[in-house]
Amino acid sequence: MRTFFLPVTVMFIFVLESIIVDLVPIPFLSDHQVAVPHLLLLMIVILAAYGSRKIAVIYGIVFGLLFDVVYTQVIGIYAFAFPTLAYLVMQALRVLNPNIFVLIFLTELSVALLEFFTYGIYLLIGMTAVPLQLFTIDRLLPTLALNFVLACVLIYPLKKFVLGLKIGEHND
Repeated sequence: MRTFFLPVTVMFIFVLESIIVDLVPIPFLSDHQVAVPHLLLLMIVILAAYGSRKIAVIYGIVFGLLFDVVYTQVIGIYAFAFPTLAYLVMQALRVLNPNIFVLIFLTELSVALLEFFTYGIYLLIGMTAVPLQLFTIDRLLPTLALNFVLACVLIYPLKKFVLGLKIGEHND
């Protein structure tokens, strides 16, 4: 029964990520700014920190590909980025203690890397012509602010959820 809860929860987070902006007004945004919630990435970071490393990478690949198919025009960006970021978080946690402050920092760093990676790919293939300064002010900073708040609110409950599933390192 436990194996059923994780995919259902991650799928719920996947769906919630797309509608949270419509449900919750973000007061600090101007009309031209965009704040993108990365709840799925937060869940993958929590899985990498407190769950199974193998499962974090697998969920990164599967839900990254699903994210690409549903939300983006280029297949493979998130399917590559999510498991890569999960792996980088796991490597960082080899030397860092996985407390809430470290996880918030790693989540913010992962969000920044993901945003720069997608911006770079879109710039490279010509799907955007937004200058870096405009991207930083209008998308990156609001996204980091929103994800900081979401991480502060959700890290502890997600940690308890993952630890309750008992999918730790002994299963790898």
